[in-house]
Amino acid sequence: MSEKQTLPLLPLRGLVVYPHMMVNIDVGRDRSVAAIEAAIAGDSRILVVSQKDPELDDPTAADLYDVGAVAEIRQFLRLPEGVLRILVDGQQRAEIMEIREGGDVRGGGCPCD
Repeated sequence: MSEKQTLPLLPLRGLVVYPHMMVNIDVGRDRSVAAIEAAIAGDSRILVVSQKDPELDDPTAADLYDVGAVAEIRQFLRLPEGVLRILVDGQQRAEIMEIREGGDVRGGGCPCD
């Protein structure tokens, strides 16, 4: 992703996703569930970014790190009480350029070191 793209944003609590890393994530926040559903309706790609403070329930742009990873949702399972369990596969690093209303993010690829 060397060009700028707009993807749904998934803030992560206490977890970092790196390129070539596969991890299961349980998602329950309404905005996060909506971001996953938007990604699944599209090309199954989402930008995952760690929160600076994992205790925050509704993080703002200032509460997120500037660099995350573009990830592909490989599997998802609906659990009771509106929780989704997803398996994501980190594709490459990406930098947040702009967070738009509704949780979409515009970002560009980072050169890998």
